[in-house]
Amino acid sequence: MAATVAITTLAACGGDDEPDGAAGGANAVETAINYTGTDREAHLYDCAKKEGKLTWYTSSSAVKKLLKPALEEKYPGVTVDIFEATTDLVQRLVEEENAGRHNFDIYGDIHGNLERTDKYFAKFTSPKAEGLRPELSNDYFVGVNGFIMGAAYNPTIVKPEEAPKSYQEMADPKWKGKVFGAIDTTTPITFGVVKGKYGEDFLKTLSQNVLVQEGVSSRGVADLVIAGEAPIGWGISSSYQKSDAINKKANFQWFPLDPMVATFSTYSISKSAPHPCSAALAVDWLLDKDNGQKIWQEQGNASPFADQPILPFELEGTDPSTWQIVYGTDPAVVKEFGSYREAASEWGDEFRNIFIRN
Repeated sequence: MAATVAITTLAACGGDDEPDGAAGGANAVETAINYTGTDREAHLYDCAKKEGKLTWYTSSSAVKKLLKPALEEKYPGVTVDIFEATTDLVQRLVEEENAGRHNFDIYGDIHGNLERTDKYFAKFTSPKAEGLRPELSNDYFVGVNGFIMGAAYNPTIVKPEEAPKSYQEMADPKWKGKVFGAIDTTTPITFGVVKGKYGEDFLKTLSQNVLVQEGVSSRGVADLVIAGEAPIGWGISSSYQKSDAINKKANFQWFPLDPMVATFSTYSISKSAPHPCSAALAVDWLLDKDNGQKIWQEQGNASPFADQPILPFELEGTDPSTWQIVYGTDPAVVKEFGSYREAASEWGDEFRNIFIRN
């Protein structure tokens, strides 16, 4: 059976001609990317060299700076082409696919920005996905890197022993006007999770303390905290503790605020991938703990694997195993709406109505 799969996969590579996995349809792509021989890496690499390149759609700036050169060094002969965007990423992919232009091989973006189904994506499995947290994979995606949305304070303004340690403490009137909130793609899910735990009336009370300006992201609020312009920031990525507090010794301290949303970038492979072997090789590499995972965690990203600590650094005075973490990839989070897009739209509108004041 392995020999039969190998022959079919090499056919998808197109021999010495310019490869076009899309020409063989979804079945040819899925056959190629789901090769299960014990020589999977060598087999995919041989095929990928014939394909010659990988087209990678992503919302992360780290891909071009860190992952592309590392992947190309690991697999000489495979050139990585990057399309990086945030708000335009989904629009471009959808417009191209609906017009029959199958350009991308792998897609990595915050989960929920585009539904992962057979409309655009192939079913696949990766041997490197063994041990992923159960919420972080299904037939059409794997969670690769993430962060936890908590809060942060500037320790030159707020003494550590006085910093709020819960939502109830952050809602204390003494913090009125001293908490700055972010609004970006992660905000609606965080809002929905907190609303589910504490209710709308509590959020209205909390909103009296929180200043939110349209267009200011988690990164923007973190910068305000570091600059001393915001004593406390809410809706802040845990990865900034590594990049700012640890690496740069900035005046910044991230802290957990239960419940918290773990937001992960999930990776999918195009069902019409022009370079299916390169796509499967890249996803395996991204999940490999000695390769892609090592790079992500050096940047402070959360681990998708259940046998590793959720964060690649320690936070004094707290045990991450006790945190109330909700994975944004878990369908139960948005079950009342039916889709992430509908939930994000509804919760986003509610957040603006409660927290943004003219």
